[in-house]
Amino acid sequence: MLFEWLFPYQCLLCKSRSDQKRDLCSYCEQSLLSLKKRCLRCGLILESESSICGACLKTLPAFERTISALDYTAESAYLLHQFKFHQRFVAGKVLADLLSKSLEETYQGSNWPDLMVPVPLHYKRLIGRGFNQSLLLAKNLNLPVKIDHHLLKRTQHLPSQVGLSGNLRKRNLKNAFAVNKSVRDKHIAIVDDVITTGSTVQAIALQLKKAGARQVDVWAVLRAQIH
Repeated sequence: MLFEWLFPYQCLLCKSRSDQKRDLCSYCEQSLLSLKKRCLRCGLILESESSICGACLKTLPAFERTISALDYTAESAYLLHQFKFHQRFVAGKVLADLLSKSLEETYQGSNWPDLMVPVPLHYKRLIGRGFNQSLLLAKNLNLPVKIDHHLLKRTQHLPSQVGLSGNLRKRNLKNAFAVNKSVRDKHIAIVDDVITTGSTVQAIALQLKKAGARQVDVWAVLRAQIH
């Protein structure tokens, strides 16, 4: 009884009582984290001492930096799928906590964006799922940044992009988003659940830059290590 009172949280991965004030134990959390150096622009793991990967040097993305909490692995994908497809919102809270930790380490209390903008869902997808996972993640971040979930609109209802190549994703997403107002000289963070090829955040960043954004950062819970 005392043990349950002292440790009321249960780890979503190993199912043991968590030794932290979240439903993820410290052992499983450490197993999820990676210390590998990453490209500052796109978040891919770097094999050299450079701070920018070769792909970004060749063609700079429209966003300035990418901060992610975890690599896409079987364990991190399980947490995301429990949240996104099974409505286990406690898993979403765990993922948001891990992303908050990464963001606080990156910004160190200063130079926060003016706004965070969750990736919008088309209303048909929203009706089917019942919630926008990126918006819920943004609300759980508890950071000193205002959320604006009306700034972006998804103008096209696209089938799932899973399994498509980067070029096909880019083609599909070319005119998929619209910005509702000027963001002149604003520093904006895009909040997404997972980055695969980066096509979605690139399409959004391009629209934000056209609307006057000074800088666009990308915040994602998971980063798949593919182009």
